[in-house]
Amino acid sequence: MKRFLNTTIPVWAVSILVIGVSIGMLSIFSLFREKVFNYALSVSSGNSAEDAGLVYGEQPALSDPDFFLKVKNDFILQKANFIEANLSSMKLSVYREGLLEKEVSILTKGKEGSWWETPAGIYKIMSKEKNHFSSFGKVYQPWSMAFQGNFFIHGWPYYPDGTEVASTYSGGCIRLSTEDAQAIFELSNMGMPVLVYKQDFTADDFQYQVRTPDITASKYLTADIQNNFVFLEKERSEPFSPGAFAQMLGGLVATDYINIEKKIVLTSDLLQDVTSERYEEGKSITPFDLLHPMLLESDGNALRIFSNYLSPKRFTTLSNEKAKAVGMVRSSFSVNTSTEEGVTTAEDLFYLSKYLYHNRKFILDLSAGRQTNTIYERSLWADIPNQNIFFEDKNFVGGKAIKNQDGTESFLGVFEIYAKKEKRPVFIFLENSQNVKDEVSAIIQYLQNSYR
Repeated sequence: MKRFLNTTIPVWAVSILVIGVSIGMLSIFSLFREKVFNYALSVSSGNSAEDAGLVYGEQPALSDPDFFLKVKNDFILQKANFIEANLSSMKLSVYREGLLEKEVSILTKGKEGSWWETPAGIYKIMSKEKNHFSSFGKVYQPWSMAFQGNFFIHGWPYYPDGTEVASTYSGGCIRLSTEDAQAIFELSNMGMPVLVYKQDFTADDFQYQVRTPDITASKYLTADIQNNFVFLEKERSEPFSPGAFAQMLGGLVATDYINIEKKIVLTSDLLQDVTSERYEEGKSITPFDLLHPMLLESDGNALRIFSNYLSPKRFTTLSNEKAKAVGMVRSSFSVNTSTEEGVTTAEDLFYLSKYLYHNRKFILDLSAGRQTNTIYERSLWADIPNQNIFFEDKNFVGGKAIKNQDGTESFLGVFEIYAKKEKRPVFIFLENSQNVKDEVSAIIQYLQNSYR
């Protein structure tokens, strides 16, 4: 021990030791000094009926017309880090601790009404890649950040040979210049909230004046999709089994997470619990094909194939996440999102229809029998009979009709009607009606006669 203490240590060794300890202490200090942002944000309920407010991940994205502005303002008050993508002004902004850090131009977005229309909602950064290769477009996307399914924020894409894609091409992502994308990439963190919205979701000042038809349905709701004005309602917040209405959400999830024109070979695993002879093992189909029997005939087998393709557990998770993201806060869906399982409300189905009308209108078009072709080919089942009543009505945007086991009928639909010489999108829902066709027709007549 005495010999060790008397050992002479070279000056250079002491210097290295001191520097190493200093760096280590500085690293530890920085680690513990760095603020770790908590993304479990809350949004005040304002004058909404939801006194509990909102916790991130459970957000009612369409609970009121100014929802996105409310979220943004609350995030700023909480000095949050978040990204805002305004699809109307075509601007993308990064906020750090509630302050605007960077704003850039959005160069392209998904074409409205197309398969790849960029979805509005409240999401978060799920992954970050400096150069993501898209299996859909077969292109490289520099500085990519996934925020919802197959949708990314990224720079200008290019093909493997280095050729940049044309300015008219878009797969639905939020495209920035490559330089701007890098700047946003470097300012953003995993899990950072992303508010994606467009002007369609803001309130307008359209006003109605009032009078009511006889309705036998146990629950019903009729409301203007654009400004949330409620014309008629009964037990709109009372829970019930979604039945085949769950297929509307299932179609939305499937088109978000599976290439709509991807060729899928039906295997025994995919056909598990499928009872229809229409789906033969070894047959090659696309998700677009499956949407037709599911949305035109309420064929639950098609939904089971989608569920088996993504795995029932994952499909359940994605369905519930999507439900919350579009405002269906009182809804939940189980493993196969089957007709017997899950719970929803008339109000939640309104939020779903509102989202479809603004962001995934092709699903409504398909349910009305107006979407039988993609760019490349016609659906295998394009000619099956449409069981959704009103599909021949030119004012019917889309929806679904269901025959219940007790002989009653249920209906969800969006119609475009005229009031004050202005076309308005109106949601109509009936649960357990004695005669859906007559009662929906009576509601439409009531709207046209009572509101000017």
